[in-house]
Amino acid sequence: PIYLPLATVGVIDFYKQLNKALNGEARHRKSEVFRSIQSQILEYAEHKNIIPFIIFDEAHLLKEQNIRELQIITNFRMDTIDPAVVILSGQNVLMDKLQKRVLKSFYQRITLRYRILPLTKQETKEYILHQFKLCKSENEIITESGYEAVYNLSRGNMRVIGEVVKKALIYCASQRKEKIEAEDVLTIKSEVL
Repeated sequence: PIYLPLATVGVIDFYKQLNKALNGEARHRKSEVFRSIQSQILEYAEHKNIIPFIIFDEAHLLKEQNIRELQIITNFRMDTIDPAVVILSGQNVLMDKLQKRVLKSFYQRITLRYRILPLTKQETKEYILHQFKLCKSENEIITESGYEAVYNLSRGNMRVIGEVVKKALIYCASQRKEKIEAEDVLTIKSEVL
């Protein structure tokens, strides 16, 4: 896997970043960097028998021009082969961005689309319990009313759930409370929203 977290760069930096991640030789002109990227991908796929997974995190921040360039970069032998897998990971606005008219041809080439839906109330509780288990916490730190308040405030959004619980834990620790209750979650509400 090749992980690229820097999504807000211009076109030439976008090319250079991808080329460097693929271990391509440093190039300066766009056309040279483009050839190096495609060459490196083909080298992995055809000679090393490795399919590169290129992951763009925070892809909702990618400039439209970079998305169009990505379409060109991944066009191999007039679209007869797919020697790499490209994953665009981002917030829900990414799908809206990709559906714009100027990106229609790119959107049509997407093989698989997946959107993480908000968690249900029960899934929210299970998610929190799982996170505590990963931290080796065996104590029940949140009351039932606390779980419900976390769910109501976060609307099941995992990133927000994490922030709510973290802020509630800090608040409760400062108050020397052993369990997070609904009123504690409501107290830190303004810090999260």
